[in-house]
Amino acid sequence: MNETENIYSYLEKYSIYYLSKYTVTKKKFEEVIEIKAKKDLFNKKINKQEYNEYLKQIPKLTEKFLNLKVINEKYLIETKIESYIKKGFSFKKIKYYLLKYKFSDELINNKILELKKRDNMEFVLMENFCKKRIKKTADDLTKIEKLIKQGFNYDDSKKFIKGLAERKI
Repeated sequence: MNETENIYSYLEKYSIYYLSKYTVTKKKFEEVIEIKAKKDLFNKKINKQEYNEYLKQIPKLTEKFLNLKVINEKYLIETKIESYIKKGFSFKKIKYYLLKYKFSDELINNKILELKKRDNMEFVLMENFCKKRIKKTADDLTKIEKLIKQGFNYDDSKKFIKGLAERKI
């Protein structure tokens, strides 16, 4: 067995270990493996030549786990979005968190557009946010301020709070 096969085998074992604990995107996975390679280089477990070989193996590993559907970005982004809806995140905050999670810009934009097409989604998000984060005893101005800080539109926040007051009567 040659050195390349050993490195691939080592990285594959680490990848399996990592993916058994975490659900990640393609970019995040590649980043994690690259960080692992850097750590091994700095800890003098490998030399510069082996480090370069590690980096060459990353695309092969990524492709393998994508084909096995261990890394499934479409499923992951849908579950993340549903979780963020339940938490009452604004569209801005959802997009920010998805970018932070290293999803592709194209995938994020498509999913946000789909989300915006749902009926009254902005109000559903505000309602979920209010249920989770705002005390019922808070005055209307405080509620509006909190919604705006969360990333919701001022006019929509005002309409929503006015609608809440009308429903209570």
